[in-house]
Amino acid sequence: MNRTESSTAALRRLNPQEEAKAPILILDDHYPNLIAIEAILNDPSYELVLASSGFEALCHIENREFVVILSDIRMPIMDGFEFARRARKHPNAQKTPIILLTAEPDEIDEADSFGIVECLCKPLEATIVRNKVAALARLNQQTAQT
Repeated sequence: MNRTESSTAALRRLNPQEEAKAPILILDDHYPNLIAIEAILNDPSYELVLASSGFEALCHIENREFVVILSDIRMPIMDGFEFARRARKHPNAQKTPIILLTAEPDEIDEADSFGIVECLCKPLEATIVRNKVAALARLNQQTAQT
């Protein structure tokens, strides 16, 4: 264990609420969308991790598990479907609920073939996003504890 890891562990022991935060990954290539979703999910019980590309999000998945992942579908280079396909191959995300976000309702049907739990249409309804994320986070954490 290096100095940074031991310092982080010590801080968690001093602040047990920090350890209880549910990590949530938010993926969108448009910065204003990331900030909007971050504002919607602004809750002290969440640790929000932002990614602006599928590759960046996959790097985060390499390093840790998340209780929920929200991903835009329409992105350059790696769209949300490709990201979901690759994420499902990684042990840290095989069972993580993924919510895809789209402005195109016809893309919702395609989400089923990727094992996507939920697909939400933009513009996002803040209450619906908060409720879906809260329910999936609770369910994922309960499943992990059993």
